[in-house]
Amino acid sequence: HHQDISQIDNSLKTNIFHYDLLLQNIDRTLNNTNMLYDAQNKLYCFDYTSSMTMRFVLKNNTYKYSEIFGKQIKKHPFYQDDISIDEFRTKIESISPETILDIIQEIPDTWLLQLNQENDCHQIVNVIWNNLVERINQVGLIGENLQSLKSIKLETEEELKTRVSKNKQLFIDKFGKL
Repeated sequence: HHQDISQIDNSLKTNIFHYDLLLQNIDRTLNNTNMLYDAQNKLYCFDYTSSMTMRFVLKNNTYKYSEIFGKQIKKHPFYQDDISIDEFRTKIESISPETILDIIQEIPDTWLLQLNQENDCHQIVNVIWNNLVERINQVGLIGENLQSLKSIKLETEEELKTRVSKNKQLFIDKFGKL
């Protein structure tokens, strides 16, 4: 069941943000928390289909930071300007390659094959594992990106409404009403 995210312990909020930052999970927002509690009140975070890291890891590419990503991650419900870069770096660097491999090996084979039909599951796991370990080794760069978030300006609700309205009118002018 869904619960008010204000009830989540601040330390856990920071952990969730750190891992979403590492995985560049851009779609956890106040309107789309992708978190559920089970009957024992255990919190589960899910839906990493918008994880830019995972998308690039699966394609064996390196993802470069952009301001577009910065704007999206700054909308994260647990983002705060005063998040410690050192705490982030320490937490992420403490993840062992073995732990990453254990987690990846929990992914069902059918999911892995849907992601990449050109390789067998063992090869897919190795690609994901090697790229995630490399990503963790770049934690200093990610920390610099975290620092740059402070200077990114987000649209206000009014600015968003104005932009959406303008784009809607441009669409209607070009294509007519649907």
